[in-house]
Amino acid sequence: MSAWQVNKLVQDIVRDKELAAAFKRDEDSVLRRYTLTEDEIEGLKVGEPPKLSAIGMHPILQIWYLLLKNEDAARHVTVKEYVQDL
Repeated sequence: MSAWQVNKLVQDIVRDKELAAAFKRDEDSVLRRYTLTEDEIEGLKVGEPPKLSAIGMHPILQIWYLLLKNEDAARHVTVKEYVQDL
């Protein structure tokens, strides 16, 4: 397994808007640009935290990846309660 490639993929997508758009259009073609095992590709396609952890994705990158895979998830992420405590 190549956790480095898994993490690089997410970092690249977060940094590159064109790559992010390509990922949303055709996930498979973007995944094939990286040296990933079939287990890693499956984990990325499933996109659930246990699978992402199993393929070595950093926890912070998991958050970014989950938001990328499910834009609606961003509506459920808030810091309002934290800000009120400041």
